[in-house]
Amino acid sequence: MTNRPNIVFITIDAWRYDAFGPAPDKHWLDRYGLSSKLHTPNLDRFAAESVYFTQALASAPHTTVSHASIMTGLFPPQHGVRSFFYERLPMEVKTLAEVLGEAGYLTVTLREAEDPGEPGILQKVDVLRGFEATINDLRHLTTLGQQAMADGRPVFAFLHLWDIHAPYLYSNWAKQNGCLDALWLKVSSLAEKWGIDPPEPSLLSEKIMMDFQRRVAERIPDVVGRIEMLFDWYVEGVTWFDRHRWPVVENILKESGLWENAIIFVYGDHGEGVHPDGHGIKVFNHGQSLLDDVLRVPLLVHGLPDTTPKIIDEQVSLVDLVPTVLKLLGIDPSESLGDSGLHELGGHSLLPRVNGQAYDRPPPLHFAELCQGGPDFTLAQPSPQYLYQRCVRGNGYKLLCHDGPVLMQRYSSWQDRIHRLGRKLVRKLGQAQEPHFIEDRATCRQLYWTDLQADPDELEPHHWQQDVPAEAIDLRAAVETLYQSAIRGPAIDTSDFDESAVLQRLAALGYVE
Repeated sequence: MTNRPNIVFITIDAWRYDAFGPAPDKHWLDRYGLSSKLHTPNLDRFAAESVYFTQALASAPHTTVSHASIMTGLFPPQHGVRSFFYERLPMEVKTLAEVLGEAGYLTVTLREAEDPGEPGILQKVDVLRGFEATINDLRHLTTLGQQAMADGRPVFAFLHLWDIHAPYLYSNWAKQNGCLDALWLKVSSLAEKWGIDPPEPSLLSEKIMMDFQRRVAERIPDVVGRIEMLFDWYVEGVTWFDRHRWPVVENILKESGLWENAIIFVYGDHGEGVHPDGHGIKVFNHGQSLLDDVLRVPLLVHGLPDTTPKIIDEQVSLVDLVPTVLKLLGIDPSESLGDSGLHELGGHSLLPRVNGQAYDRPPPLHFAELCQGGPDFTLAQPSPQYLYQRCVRGNGYKLLCHDGPVLMQRYSSWQDRIHRLGRKLVRKLGQAQEPHFIEDRATCRQLYWTDLQADPDELEPHHWQQDVPAEAIDLRAAVETLYQSAIRGPAIDTSDFDESAVLQRLAALGYVE
């Protein structure tokens, strides 16, 4: 057996930072009376055996850009995947799978989909470049793992689990394994309460379930009621995942031989946030803002050598996973990553924080970016109705930069009325504007800063003014430095697939309407 550890990345898509037992802050759950409904004993036990980072952050509020950062150790303006489904990862930016493949690892990824033959969103943006094998059933990992052990090869496995993601309580795995009882109880209850026809069981799909979720939301007249309904449904989905799916994942890792000699990273790629100024199901989802309840996620690291389980409350980032793995394996980033090397504003190894030591570079800041097209967005042409935000977080403060005409924010002040009027104006004038999606600029058009200690929910961000605190001024300098060298990846290749089918898939997941 090889002495090099197996490396396992497990994405639990859309896993909120507070959506399991050990989370120290559940005030959002308490606000909607959901803390008592959340039961995650299996994930809680795994966390008790792991190093648990309570302040981990994603670099984007949706799947593709966040995974580009997870797999490269770089922030969006560094790796070039800037929007949800428009750019692909440049060839000069190497992924962790490529690096570990060159180091002799068997690299394998799990892709669970309704149509296994259709390229997935991560494949299309080239984030999964370097994986030697792709499986569509987790049980196949047992054979691959056992064969790799017999061959003396360590394994790097990336498991992308969609079970928590909307439509809640539904996933392809649940459908294929006959685990839809909780879903039908929920559907029956909501259909009866709101006088809606339930879906036909024989025709069940992601799209049909998302449509049902929308129809229920449309029947609820007030925003708070819609949030309560969706948040409750989400919490039931997390509880279901812990009871039915997570034990299966653990058992297969053990059967495959990847458990005992493995370092396992478990995290959410983004959260699911409360947006009272949204419409329909968008009052509770992701991809609309850079608020902390969308960017903050759990991060659990299991199996670190010579390390006892502990809880670490310092800010870390999902871009830190790649440098952590390379440090553990003794791989030099400057040699393995080439021109995309982890420079000063990229990820940091988590090992110094785990061992109670100081970073060998300045304390890390976290950057995140949101680039989104409007309702007429197509793969061939970005929409003139665009949403572009970026933020930097550190030292207890957060700086939010708005660079687009459409502003999505959770304001409780007069700014909310101004921004609503702005969105209406953009919808009227959008077709007359010149197409414009991302304009990299070192300076920002609109700046807001928040003291996260005083305002953790970011309800009252302060507009930029001369008497801003020194910490916010430092954040502004950092974000301007980062964007001076920002890059964009090449456009994705749309020649080999049906654009309408892809957009239907994105609509089924709630990303476009």
